[in-house]
Amino acid sequence: PAPASNGAAVANTTEDGRIRISPVARNMADERGIDIRQVKGTGPGGRITKSDIERFVPPTTAPAPVQPPVVNDGGIPMVRLRPLPALSEDLEYIEVTRMRKAIASGTTESAQQIPHFYVTTEMDLGPLMELRKQVNATGEQDGVKVSVNDMIVKAVALTLRAFPNLNTHFYGDKLVRYHRVNVGIAVAPPGGGVIYVVAKDADKLSLGELARTNKEMIDRARDLKLKPEDTRGATFSTSNLGPYEVDQFAAIINPPESGVLAIGSGRQVPVVKADGSLGVGLRIKMTISVDHRVSDGAEGAAFLQYLKGLIENPLRLML
Repeated sequence: PAPASNGAAVANTTEDGRIRISPVARNMADERGIDIRQVKGTGPGGRITKSDIERFVPPTTAPAPVQPPVVNDGGIPMVRLRPLPALSEDLEYIEVTRMRKAIASGTTESAQQIPHFYVTTEMDLGPLMELRKQVNATGEQDGVKVSVNDMIVKAVALTLRAFPNLNTHFYGDKLVRYHRVNVGIAVAPPGGGVIYVVAKDADKLSLGELARTNKEMIDRARDLKLKPEDTRGATFSTSNLGPYEVDQFAAIINPPESGVLAIGSGRQVPVVKADGSLGVGLRIKMTISVDHRVSDGAEGAAFLQYLKGLIENPLRLML
């Protein structure tokens, strides 16, 4: 075995590698379980004596240094799966932007800390599209067109009013239930990333007011000129990939919220009508992601069932 790192054994060793120690000292060391290589001798030529054994205190072994986990700016531990590849003409390094760091922080926290479950349903989008056409034809929005997303956000807000448990956030031994319904709306700014603007009191605003407020915030988000209040206070969020011809997807919950609704594209599909005949219908799929610490599968399904009732009977959005 290698000699002790404190160098004590070097002074005690003879030319042929034996440690200088008196017989009495050796017996005492054996009885006490002392490694004589760690004892510094004070006798002639560094010989270990009885008194050296009596005074000996085993050195404290320093613990191996713990490599701290890699963390992002949000303080969330992140596992580095592999080292960076060597820089060459075949690749380049790109600095992570502040927005991408924020996304990394939020999504890592969500994936690590929030137990998601997902429920998907299909809805008839035809009645909502017909009502939207009529609403926009009136011109009562001062030139602002009500979008499909505006109407879905309104429907989500009214559904949250009926299911307040999903307007609730988990804080360990406390649940925080919000009395205001503020719906986050995911926006993709130029250059990538995602920003959630917040439609505050979306359950109380008329469709025209909601459309106007949403357009102003979304325009500011895309111009990267957001006001602080544009992005604060969401109690539940939505993410709409409908414009990208996405059939369906599941979104990651935005902490500390307990749910997010993922909205796919409206598609014309074959449908069986009430009289049994085959026709063409406009259908859309939506998936709710729910924090299982706050709610359960049955409530997530009931939420979508209620939402479906509003989408397929959209006159209720006008009340």
